[in-house]
Amino acid sequence: PRAYLRRFFDSIDVSEKNKNTLAEGGYIFLIDEAHNLPDRARNMYSDSLNMRMFSQFASDISAQDEVLCASLCRVARILKMMKKLCAETLCTMENGEEYGYYVAKAPPARLNDAIRDLIPLLEERLPLYADSRHGERLRDLYFALREYLQRLEYYTKRFKTLIEIKRGNIYCRILCLDPCEIIDARLSCGRAAIMFSATLTPTEYFCSVLGGGQSASVLELPSPFDKSRLCIAVMDKISTRHADRG
Repeated sequence: PRAYLRRFFDSIDVSEKNKNTLAEGGYIFLIDEAHNLPDRARNMYSDSLNMRMFSQFASDISAQDEVLCASLCRVARILKMMKKLCAETLCTMENGEEYGYYVAKAPPARLNDAIRDLIPLLEERLPLYADSRHGERLRDLYFALREYLQRLEYYTKRFKTLIEIKRGNIYCRILCLDPCEIIDARLSCGRAAIMFSATLTPTEYFCSVLGGGQSASVLELPSPFDKSRLCIAVMDKISTRHADRG
């Protein structure tokens, strides 16, 4: 959602006239390790808010900014009320903490409205709090809420909302379960996309989730290495995720 390459891909003319000219928008995307792209996209277009990020900030500034405090408390109250939605799954864990969850098809409208009302107020306070001890915290909250609303713009039937009670806090998470439409829309800004990976199997799944669908062309090549020298070792403590690489 934070499009640092917007100057290239925001309003590209991808008409037939321009698709054949790289200088006018006919870009070709080359994507290595493409099996990581679905998880990356899911994480990029998912987001989470929690009650404490509002209630604790409201408590800290209550003496100096009653208007902002009231707006923060409003969001915190809405999140707190969502605990009722988790009634059927609510339980007490072995450590004594409560845990529960609720899955919804759509994000909570009241929460979204409260956040939209809060953002202009935070924006007004940015220069006023710039040199105070709350300045960085206010700025982080402001950008976090803007990013949350930006992700909501992509919310479709391929998303779900998870309300979760965990560690004494209440979370509202918007989860991108299937990013294929988003990936397809972004890749359509170019002339073509070529994806590589040694682990793009099953191909039907990756053709679907990477946005190509039935129109995708697949080229599967045999390994160039001698099969007689293959050694298979099973380890249960190794993560192949990019985020876990040292």
